[in-house]
Amino acid sequence: MPLSTAPTILRAVPIFTITLFLLPKDYEMMFPPSLGALAGWIITTFEALVISCTITNIINIITLGSISDDGITRLFSAIVTLSSGMIVPLPLFPE
Repeated sequence: MPLSTAPTILRAVPIFTITLFLLPKDYEMMFPPSLGALAGWIITTFEALVISCTITNIINIITLGSISDDGITRLFSAIVTLSSGMIVPLPLFPE
């Protein structure tokens, strides 16, 4: 898991810092309103990291049984892109 977190932290910290102070007031980022909200954000972020590492491990396990990882990597990236709401927004999915 540490290998997955390093690039994310190196990208996220500067982006959050710049965004926090330089966005116009219409799009202003705010600090969490309570400690409970902060704790929820930390827990959710950790769970997202675990899911990301799990998907990476599944790809690596499946790749062990094949000659090339190109097809598997493309298939999983398409599945993740579709399921995450990047193509079709999540509110448009049926309940």
